[in-house]
Amino acid sequence: MRRHSFKFALGLAVAYIMGCAPGTLAYRTVGIIDRAGRAIVPCDYHRIECLGKRFFFAEDMDVENPLKWSFKGRVFDYTGREVKINIPSGHTLSKVIWPALANDSKEGGLPKETILEIHGQDGFGLCRLNGEVILEPKYEAIGTPNEEFFYILSGDKFSRTKLLFTLNSKTGERITSPSGVTFGDTENSALFPYHEPHDGKELWGYIARNGRVVIRAQFSSAGKFSSNGLARVSSGRNTCFYIDKKGKVKSPVYRLASDFFGDTAVVQPSNGGQDRRGLINSKFQYVLKPKYAELDHLFDQVYGAKVKATDCYEAISRNGKTIFKFPPETTSIGRAYYNLTGCVVKTETGAIKYVLVDRTGKIIVPNADKPIHFDFELAVVGRKAPNNHTEWEVVDSAGRVLQPFQETNFQIIGPDRILKSIHHNHFNAAAWKSPRPMGQEGMNRFDHFAYFLMDFDLIGMPRTKVQELLGDSERPSRVSESVNFYLIATGQCGNSWAGLEIEFENDKAYRWREVWLGAGGVLKSAPWVITNMVYDPQQEMSRKSDAQPVMTLSSK
Repeated sequence: MRRHSFKFALGLAVAYIMGCAPGTLAYRTVGIIDRAGRAIVPCDYHRIECLGKRFFFAEDMDVENPLKWSFKGRVFDYTGREVKINIPSGHTLSKVIWPALANDSKEGGLPKETILEIHGQDGFGLCRLNGEVILEPKYEAIGTPNEEFFYILSGDKFSRTKLLFTLNSKTGERITSPSGVTFGDTENSALFPYHEPHDGKELWGYIARNGRVVIRAQFSSAGKFSSNGLARVSSGRNTCFYIDKKGKVKSPVYRLASDFFGDTAVVQPSNGGQDRRGLINSKFQYVLKPKYAELDHLFDQVYGAKVKATDCYEAISRNGKTIFKFPPETTSIGRAYYNLTGCVVKTETGAIKYVLVDRTGKIIVPNADKPIHFDFELAVVGRKAPNNHTEWEVVDSAGRVLQPFQETNFQIIGPDRILKSIHHNHFNAAAWKSPRPMGQEGMNRFDHFAYFLMDFDLIGMPRTKVQELLGDSERPSRVSESVNFYLIATGQCGNSWAGLEIEFENDKAYRWREVWLGAGGVLKSAPWVITNMVYDPQQEMSRKSDAQPVMTLSSK
């Protein structure tokens, strides 16, 4: 089921090789403010996470490379006061694991059941609040825990390639799992999907929170178990059905199917086209006949539907009654949070606008220019301003503007707490030399080079200085030894790329240009640049279907 999320996490925007214009990726620092704009936690940190309702985990910025994770964290309470944390000597605090059943209403420090992830030169480990080590800090990654069970993984911390064993943090027992097991978010479920390789394919099954396989890997995809004890799985393209917790098939086969929300799920019959989606109950009886072009759960027993007869979006009840209609020209809708839901609307001029409505259909925000983040009955709304800037507003559920901002981006993280993100527009040599990866293999340096041009005069720069900042030539030049080549971007599969050629004369930069692999494997290049230029942020980069476009430049 197609879903457009309106709850966007803050972070570094990634420009794909044929994607967004440069100018979005130097580095960011984050902090916390209240709805009046008063600083709670200084805007100096790499990232911030919520811990329950009363605490925040903040990771320090890596000064040498602001795009890297430092794994050096600290804890602040709701007022911004730093909380003292005890960890073993020689290690840093890389994460705080909030206990699933913690009483969040009590005053005081962190719950006593809190477990700390620690980091040292040999890897990651775990300890209690008193500093007692329960997992020696020597492992490559630790997954999201499920109650007292922790998943110890091999591979990069963020790709989480393979489960080594499951640790029971209460007893210390280590449960070995089958080789090759991989999974995503456990969501504190008694059973959750896992996958492992079989004859060159990835097959899915279900694993218990203690790490033991309950339903062997045999499906091509698998959803989570709902409260009714059913999970959606598939055995191939357009072949979906529901199983119980023993792996027994309980339903007919459907072309498409969603997870259950309560006792209902959205399905498309096996013989149905794209305009035939309906709603079934736990006995697989149709509550709503399959007659909708699109159908998705919004909140409670309310669904977002695209009605075939009118080609418009409506919020409907489980018996098909219209509750309200979304604005005309709505092209997609998102899941509701608290009392608000968002939709994307195409205007008469073809422009895209973001609209926020409440549960009655009343328009709260009519025409935002940026995707809307909303939570805790508050919304962050972005509107275009002169000089390619964005002005932001915090709006309550009645549509009242509580606070305007101009300089940065925001995310609602509490009833009176907002994550503030500041963009720093300066070149960083360490970040250039180890850029943040895109997907599994791809990388992007367009924005790094844009900031390089803003901070330095490339033409006339000594070759030694160029190589100090950008590194040595990354591959032999196809032109001559007087040319340094640097890879700027690659596609996720590595089949497409864009690069930079800098030619030197008398050991000083004489000219530079972009080169790229166009459609059909044709190597193309932009004109040589022979004067000092900077990226022009007020103009969007042009796009062509068969080539990597040239940066929009202006003279210094």
